[in-house]
Amino acid sequence: YLDNQGAASASALARLQAGMLSSLNKALFGANVSYQFMPLLLGQVTHFKALTDKSQFTQMGLSYSISDNSNLILSSTLYAGSSSSEFGALADTHSITYRNYL
Repeated sequence: YLDNQGAASASALARLQAGMLSSLNKALFGANVSYQFMPLLLGQVTHFKALTDKSQFTQMGLSYSISDNSNLILSSTLYAGSSSSEFGALADTHSITYRNYL
């Protein structure tokens, strides 16, 4: 839970754009759950709900360990809310990422 009193000010948008504020909502609630399906496969779900404007987003991901120093990651981020809300105005994203650590 985040009680973001900085979002109440008139300059909140300018502070958000400058990286000084993490959200325009006064109250956020979040949860994260991860589960290791197999020794090489990890799943994770993170959900945030803005209590002020009722928008929300969910991020889901699967990480498969190909070797000791490489991973294949599938992820999706789904946004919901009215078009005037913080998260509802964003488009859903999906990605496949290959990471190799030297």
